[in-house]
Amino acid sequence: MLDVYQMLSGGDRRSVGRVGEVVAAARSDPGILSALVSGLRHENPLVRMRCADALEKLTTGDATPLLPFKTQLLETARKASQQEVRWHMAQVLPRLAMNPNERIAAVETLFEYLRDGSKIVQAFSLDALVCFAEVDNEQGSALRAEILPLLQEKLQTGSPAVRARCRMLLARLANQER
Repeated sequence: MLDVYQMLSGGDRRSVGRVGEVVAAARSDPGILSALVSGLRHENPLVRMRCADALEKLTTGDATPLLPFKTQLLETARKASQQEVRWHMAQVLPRLAMNPNERIAAVETLFEYLRDGSKIVQAFSLDALVCFAEVDNEQGSALRAEILPLLQEKLQTGSPAVRARCRMLLARLANQER
């Protein structure tokens, strides 16, 4: 098996290392997927960041392969403090099929992420919350009612990136209600 962690180490936070190669290999080797999930808790912050990036790329379009790791991902997302891991987890969580209790846990984590100092984490968390709010059920309706005032507030008080994201998200929610 590939030494995934070796491939994802080195360089600095501005580079993605060999994430593309790892993603390609993970599509045909489920063991790599397991290593990536475990790597979210690796001692090296570069490895954690790149494991999160690889998982985000792998779930674009189909998060089904991550379903066996859902509980672990929810727990890792809740405990993560590294901004790069948080912003990738904010992208991954809404892609996973969840029961109501798991959705509540994910939404609580995302609301916690809104307090993060990173504007990128905040923007991706708002996006993820809207994804959860778009679900056509009672939970989605309640979350919509909770998030609309938050989006309006962040539209006035957020950083330029957060304000731009809020404009897009408010338009998306308005289109959904039509």
